[in-house]
Amino acid sequence: MTTSSFIHPAAWFIAVALVLPFLRGTWWRWLTPIPAIAAFITVVTAQQGTYGSIPYLGQYLVLGRVDRLSLVFDTVFAIQAFIGIVYGLHV
Repeated sequence: MTTSSFIHPAAWFIAVALVLPFLRGTWWRWLTPIPAIAAFITVVTAQQGTYGSIPYLGQYLVLGRVDRLSLVFDTVFAIQAFIGIVYGLHV
């Protein structure tokens, strides 16, 4: 199964990291938990399969592959990111 509607969970963190330097005041505090929550939602709604296969020199480069084991690790890392952000806001 190959589809193209896949957003990598790390894309949310990169997008917010590019926006944060331009914010002044306390807006950044409200923006920091959003990528962890969005990554968790992305992981929960991801379906198993191969995403973004590109043929190159007779081989296929796979840009995203989702299986049961990667879903478990992604879920744990998304929860860990949220806990780390909340802890960082209280320290």
